[in-house]
Amino acid sequence: MAITLKCPDCGHTKSSADGESETCPECEGTMTAPAKKKYQAKSTALEDEERPKKKSRSREEEETPRPKKRAAARDERGRGGNPRDGAAAERADIPTGFDDADLVAQVEEELEAGEVLHFACRPARKLAQLQAALYAGIACVFVLIPGLIGVSILRKDKGGEALMGLVPLGVAVAAGVAAVLAPRGRMRQAARGWYAVTDRRAIVFEVPLLGGKGEATTYTPDQLRKMWVQKSSWLKGGGDVVFKTKVTITTEVSSRSEKTTKSTTHYGFIGVEHAESVRDVIEWVLLSDERPGRDADE
Repeated sequence: MAITLKCPDCGHTKSSADGESETCPECEGTMTAPAKKKYQAKSTALEDEERPKKKSRSREEEETPRPKKRAAARDERGRGGNPRDGAAAERADIPTGFDDADLVAQVEEELEAGEVLHFACRPARKLAQLQAALYAGIACVFVLIPGLIGVSILRKDKGGEALMGLVPLGVAVAAGVAAVLAPRGRMRQAARGWYAVTDRRAIVFEVPLLGGKGEATTYTPDQLRKMWVQKSSWLKGGGDVVFKTKVTITTEVSSRSEKTTKSTTHYGFIGVEHAESVRDVIEWVLLSDERPGRDADE
């Protein structure tokens, strides 16, 4: 009988005939078979005692009509008991994210009691793959150039000067390690990070590049009023839904010159598919006068 192996890092599954652990093809983690559950048989008599008895309805109760169920979009509930409403995502013609059980389970761990989940997604996998390849390429450059310099110095073998070749070789080794870890870490970020929109806030869950559990950041409606979209040149329709921008200015002063550099960091739903549609979902759920749950006289 085939056994299903599952990666604890990214959730990828695979069938296996022997159940032996394997390396995950998605994030290079270790895929293992689920632990076998111990089964303890119960007697039929005990089961009958433990089984709750059905209450018979009175004649008056039978004549009273049962309350109708709410609309399907609002009647869904996750394992954590939080209601879900995918109307905003359906209106924007994008997936709600509710079909991804692992994603929704992660999101529900962060939700408060009664908080309605409207949309959830992960960073775009294609963008993460391109960034991982870029990281690997940059690291390889730092492996090749310092490595050649170090080897060249060592080949000259001129006493103390030869020892200087160990410095660039050390840089090359460190870059080689980065060439392996950085791409793997970037794919792990895409596999375990997530974004969500609820009736109260937008949530960003980021996973560190080189390991760690990750951390969730909340953005309230007031913090989202100036959000904007930065389109990706690598993925059609993809990009960043930017909530906040941080500009860092660094000035280096020497005896001869003064050099100023500026770096910009964006915060929000970074690297997502359907960026403009995701922005529309956020606006409708949290900022629009038509948002779900808003009272008519508010």
